[in-house]
Amino acid sequence: MRITKTLILSIALALSLSPVLTVSTSHAQQKPDQKDDVIRIRTDLVQTDVTVLDKQGRFVEGLRPEQFELFVDGKLQTISFFEQVTAGSRREAAIIAGRTERGLNAKDTTLSASNEGRTVFFFIDDLHLTTGSLVRTREALQRFVTNMGSADLVAIATASGQLGFLQQLTNDKTVLGLAIERIKPRGRDLADMGSPPMTEYQAYAIEQNQTDVKELFIELTCPTLGVKPQECTGAGMTNYAVLDEGYTRAGRSSGSGNRSTSPSATAANSARWRAEQIVKNRARGITREAAQIIRVTLASLESLIRRAAVLPERKLIVFVSDGFFINFVSSTQVYDLHRITDAATRSGTVVYTVEAGGLTSGLTDATKPGLFDQSGRLARINLGEITAAQQPLFNLAAETGGEAWINSNNLDGGITKAITETSSYYLLAWRPETAEIAKDQFRRIEVKVKDRPDLTVRTRSGFFAEDPIALNARDATAGLSVDDQLMNAVRASYPSRGIPVILSLGYLDKPDDGLTLAASVQIERQVGKSQDGTGIGGVDLDLIGVVSDDGGSIVTSQKQKVTIPADQTANAQSMVVTFQFPKLAPGLRQVRIAARDSGSGRIGSASQWIEIPKLDQGNLSLSSIFLTEGAANDSSRKPTIKPDARFTRTAKLRFQTYVYNATISAATVNLTMQLDLKLDGKTLIQTPAIRVTTDDVKDLARIPVKGEFPLQDFAAGQYELNLMITDQSAKKNASQRVKFRIE
Repeated sequence: MRITKTLILSIALALSLSPVLTVSTSHAQQKPDQKDDVIRIRTDLVQTDVTVLDKQGRFVEGLRPEQFELFVDGKLQTISFFEQVTAGSRREAAIIAGRTERGLNAKDTTLSASNEGRTVFFFIDDLHLTTGSLVRTREALQRFVTNMGSADLVAIATASGQLGFLQQLTNDKTVLGLAIERIKPRGRDLADMGSPPMTEYQAYAIEQNQTDVKELFIELTCPTLGVKPQECTGAGMTNYAVLDEGYTRAGRSSGSGNRSTSPSATAANSARWRAEQIVKNRARGITREAAQIIRVTLASLESLIRRAAVLPERKLIVFVSDGFFINFVSSTQVYDLHRITDAATRSGTVVYTVEAGGLTSGLTDATKPGLFDQSGRLARINLGEITAAQQPLFNLAAETGGEAWINSNNLDGGITKAITETSSYYLLAWRPETAEIAKDQFRRIEVKVKDRPDLTVRTRSGFFAEDPIALNARDATAGLSVDDQLMNAVRASYPSRGIPVILSLGYLDKPDDGLTLAASVQIERQVGKSQDGTGIGGVDLDLIGVVSDDGGSIVTSQKQKVTIPADQTANAQSMVVTFQFPKLAPGLRQVRIAARDSGSGRIGSASQWIEIPKLDQGNLSLSSIFLTEGAANDSSRKPTIKPDARFTRTAKLRFQTYVYNATISAATVNLTMQLDLKLDGKTLIQTPAIRVTTDDVKDLARIPVKGEFPLQDFAAGQYELNLMITDQSAKKNASQRVKFRIE
């Protein structure tokens, strides 16, 4: 790259930028239609992703398809498709969408494996977190968000759903930080009010018929019924085996034989029987309440996974919990775990579990109120509590292709391990057999690498023969009006991709409209095209834009109907439409945009957050930086707004911001501008201070600052433009930054 003094000084104040209020067109790389040739779980082709690690936990590269064996219910399958994939890359999305099935060249440079960003969900099991664990979890999340990549998409969700509108994917660190701050404790102690006190795990052990803890509670309950503990032990109850309600009434019956019927023995037997029923009922009440809370946790996790299925890329869920108790022999929660595995298989999701409680000794906490047991039986049973609580975490991870991070005070290590181990994987596809099988049958998947027992192979363990909650999307929208369809897309958890839509936001202050939010929408897909690529006449698009606050309440909305003229349809490959939302109050806002092609009915949507600051405090302030693209050798070509912030090296990049609250003296201001341009985080260019001329500016309360520079001497990569304005009169600074990519 040639960076010269001439190039630095060529960043001149020469751009005339005006808001785009109508449709404009630009040329962009055409993206072929993406059909569902490759799918995760249907009837024609099934695909699953596989992680292969060596003994050091490193991904094993370069394996060949013939080295893999894939079994379904123990039957070897023929692998129809195979490729090593980098998570978060552009190529990953294309492969999963099925383009490779139609003969995509493996060396296609337009779909390089360069990482553009990961999709990561943090699922916080707030229903099973102590206050201390929650504090550690929040701190670990804050550290992750601080260091996350700018292209990563992250969502923070909770089992209780307490975050509401904030439980959505975003790369906005302010929004994620707000979500983390709002996570509050929801877990509670399920010990009942009886005497002696019974914890959730003790109740779980009694339900599991563990004799030590059950006998202890029976003995300590008998005195409340007027019987001494030593008279109520199981060893001393010779008649206990026949003591049911009918026999108790008849220690009097003629069939009593040689059984003791003395009043004291009968009273003891009756007291023991009643004590056992009391203990069992108390345990049953606690475990039922606990089971309901577990059911909420698992249902929330399954819902998160299934809703994320619309995202084609591989998803990672980091499940953070203190653990809970499941009866893996008879509990219906085993079926709930199978549903989660099925959902993960269908959606391409891997779950890593992280135990938030940290390293514990396994000894009873003497500071907590509870049952004192001199015999040591309770201490023995409590030693199994940690293992029992961890078992569901091991199970969730193993069944979904992940791993459990257990017994560590370092939550960051578990998160890092999850990110690292899922960054690369092998994608395998096979055609399932057509034999009739039960719809609710859970089909087991197993993948092996031949003759390599030293390798660890992770994949999801199976799926149901039929999707438990399969929905017909067409039926869901049948009969809905256009407005209702657009609003459904706006309200959806994740973007609709029937029409690829890119959104960029910026704020500015306008004389009559005050704080105004400009939302530029780039619709990448060529709509209204025939198969031979020629235009078929005008195309109508219905668009809606909605602005919400951080609680999800709609602040304002707009609708537009755009017609693409027939003479433009044949050549236009993208278009930009701008919404302007005036008179907004400062604060955190989200904009959601949905567009519908009236001809095909396809819908695309996008969302983005923005923080609108207060500009009326008298402090030097800037609007957002707005980027446009011009032709390097054609000054007559109208600049085009670039919501995707992608520029070609043959173009000229133009930028503009507005300065507010500058010091005005004798109808003039004294401002300078300095630019700092970074490539991949490293400073590439730093200009000297350039005086901002205001000779033609009529409104000094809103001073436009403009600049442009050609891109032919710049290498491809991710750039960040930092703009600093200095008010020389007041000795104050204000800055803004914007990111863009050169291709």
